[in-house]
Order: sequence, then C-alpha cells, then structure tokens
Amino acid sequence: MNNTFFLSNIAPQVGKGFNRDKWAHLERYARALVKHYIGGLWILTGPL
Repeated sequence: MNNTFFLSNIAPQVGKGFNRDKWAHLERYARALVKHYIGGLWILTGPL
C-alpha cells in the first residue's frame, strides 16, 4: 500500500471535463461490460 504514495506513481488530470466526463464514461463502460459478461474483468490503469 505504501508504494501508491510515491510521486512517480502520479498522473496529471488535465483538460476540461477530463476527470469527470471521460473517466466517468470509462467507468460506466467497464460496469456495463461486467454486467454483460458475467465473468471477471481486469482493469489496468496508468498514465495516458
């Protein structure tokens, strides 16, 4: 858990509506995939 607090693990959240609009859309899409394919879903994140 402590490894998540390194500055090398940060990513900027830039652009108008990026953090709310784009990520919210991605999260809704991921939830829809899970509901449709009742298996497992791996979500990998990182800087864009």
